[in-house]
Amino acid sequence: MGPGEYRFGYAVIKYEDGVLSLSDLYIKRKFYIGEGVKISLVPVKPVHVPKELTWSLYIQIEPPLMASEPSEFWVSAPYEIMIRVGETSLVYLSPFKVKYILYGDVVEGKICRYHHSSLITTPPSPGWDSAYFKIRVESVEMPIRYIYIPLDKVEIREEDGSIIYTDLMINVGDGEAVVKPLTDRRMASIDNLAKIIEDQIGGWRFRL
Repeated sequence: MGPGEYRFGYAVIKYEDGVLSLSDLYIKRKFYIGEGVKISLVPVKPVHVPKELTWSLYIQIEPPLMASEPSEFWVSAPYEIMIRVGETSLVYLSPFKVKYILYGDVVEGKICRYHHSSLITTPPSPGWDSAYFKIRVESVEMPIRYIYIPLDKVEIREEDGSIIYTDLMINVGDGEAVVKPLTDRRMASIDNLAKIIEDQIGGWRFRL
């Protein structure tokens, strides 16, 4: 990252005359780091801002997903930006307003990071306006109005100017969704190895 001002939603990053200014809706920081220092912006999972409260994500889908045959869709998701100076992680910023929701009952339910997404039927345009999950639906017996995602089960990365999460495959039956993360086989040099790794990744279930 060179000198200038960069905006990602509510996150603002400014680097000028050796001064690095960082702000979002929750923090405002300023550091003098000098000139010629390597500054990196790294997309990470949305678990740090304003503090680490949950590793679960709840995405409400509008309109609800209802497919009569195997299909592919996309949903947007929040992310955070880690500001790295050299090899040091300096600050986490959120481009989004942080919201939470209780998934389940008040006794055994989970607090989740909340996000509302439109159901997207074509590949999203490149950019950092949001991160995205690609969803492969195998069978749906009832509408999917939300997706519950344990963030420790998925990865996030930048690719071709976009921020993407691990692809998900969803099957629905008996009022329950079965979700399985899918590996990106382009990341592996041997298809069989990718299949072995994929089979070892645990999925999860949630009630609809």
